[in-house]
Amino acid sequence: MIRVEVRTIAGELIELDAKPDEQVLTLKEELALQLDIPVECQKLVHELSELKDTDEVSLHCAHATLPLTLLITLESICRSIQFGSSSIQVSALKAFAKVGWKRFACHDAIEAIVACLKSKKTRVRVAALDALKQCNEDVTSALEAALEDSVAAVRRRAVLTLRTVVKSEDLLHAILRRPLHDEDASVRCAALDVFPRLAELDVDILALQLKHREVDVRCSA
Repeated sequence: MIRVEVRTIAGELIELDAKPDEQVLTLKEELALQLDIPVECQKLVHELSELKDTDEVSLHCAHATLPLTLLITLESICRSIQFGSSSIQVSALKAFAKVGWKRFACHDAIEAIVACLKSKKTRVRVAALDALKQCNEDVTSALEAALEDSVAAVRRRAVLTLRTVVKSEDLLHAILRRPLHDEDASVRCAALDVFPRLAELDVDILALQLKHREVDVRCSA
């Protein structure tokens, strides 16, 4: 067995045991479990050279211990978001949602994520909305456009994302009056859940929801 010592930029040390023929990708998967950092965001460096995922551990180890440095990057994720197939885009968007906003300014990634809201694939649009939930920049206009999506699941996710992104209560209430009249019950319910004090704002809208034919809508109201 080879002792692998992985040190992060923050100085944290993670020790792993690896078989000589074990691939670097396996190390990254173990690090993903321990550090909650997606494999796509990891770069492992040994003596200034980046290790390839398909490399065997023994290729870089002349002794019983292999010292590595872990770098965190969004380069591969951003490329996947921009140019990958729909399944790759979804995977990259989920990885970004998990780690991106916590560790990076991410200004360059926002445009690519917002562009995914125009994807023909519903799952890509949903994943993009989830990725924007922790965004610190103003993406309100893009989220408002998503409220007009042809798929109810996307419109509902847009409501939920707006709830976390828009900090102004007055602005949020103004935006979400529209989905209160959505043709889909799940979208209306999501919008109603955002308004704990709706009765103070518009009694007429609340009364209409209480008379709705969908039980879930009436319950939310």
